[in-house]
Amino acid sequence: MEADLVLKNGKYLDVRSRTFIQGDIAIQDGKIIGINKNYNGKQEKDITGKYIVPGFIDGHIHLESSVISPENFAKIASIHGTTAVITDPHEIANVCGIDGIKYMLQKTRNLPISVYFMIPSCVPASEFDESAATLNSSDTAICFELDDERILGLAEMMNYPGVLFDDKEVLDKIAEAYKRGKRVDGHAPGLTGDDLIKYIKAGIQSDHECSTIEEAKEKIDIARELNQIFYVMIREGTAAKNLEALVELINNPNYRDNIMFATDDKHPEELKSDGHIDAIIRKAIKLGVQPEDAYITATYNAAQYFQLEDLGKIEEGVHR
Repeated sequence: MEADLVLKNGKYLDVRSRTFIQGDIAIQDGKIIGINKNYNGKQEKDITGKYIVPGFIDGHIHLESSVISPENFAKIASIHGTTAVITDPHEIANVCGIDGIKYMLQKTRNLPISVYFMIPSCVPASEFDESAATLNSSDTAICFELDDERILGLAEMMNYPGVLFDDKEVLDKIAEAYKRGKRVDGHAPGLTGDDLIKYIKAGIQSDHECSTIEEAKEKIDIARELNQIFYVMIREGTAAKNLEALVELINNPNYRDNIMFATDDKHPEELKSDGHIDAIIRKAIKLGVQPEDAYITATYNAAQYFQLEDLGKIEEGVHR
């Protein structure tokens, strides 16, 4: 059989076995159609000595905070191996409301990377903040209908007091995500004990605000006791850097499957000079993480959490 492209003699990351395996990979129309199946290619590349890994995924970022256009962000990030980001357009929504979210959806189509969205949960961030726009639960429902394929859930629920005190608007927003089978991201630094149990019980499924091993483990452990899904996003961006504090989670077989990488905010000068998710991978490896585990954290784990079945692994039928 003939494919568009066959990559020969490379080693690809098998995320199931967490090992690199030698093999030829056949690609047709941008999709993997065979591995080690004797394909010929219109174009064949001998990549002996090279390694193939899935495209990197940023689990949580505010693209507006990069202070460059989505197009320019995508150009730079793609050079560094990023193929997908999950953005929370919180900043533009606070200024422009639903129109701002529509603008970001439009500006992120047909880019070198795939841009997925979480609908901002807190516009404004709290009842004490001032903003030019407000998104209530009815607005949240409208936003979910803007692009079902690219909108993956409800963004960081930073109003955890609203969850703890059973604020109807807050709980209704979470319900809007759940009834569509979407994810609900959290934002609860330092929350612990009974308050944390109630927060997770309300439907929170992730957090990028953990700064200690103990905090991260408690959140995952509580979710398991409640028979709920929960992922910790290790944040290593321009403003906040938590990798060194949390890196041992990736080395722990009991927690590593529930960990992904995120930047939250990434300024253009750092993006250009240091890189994006690839910079986190390099640092993790320097801190003692096995390369296979670092790459899986940057790819497969994020894809699994966000239910992106055609991303995060090198298998037949996968795009990136």
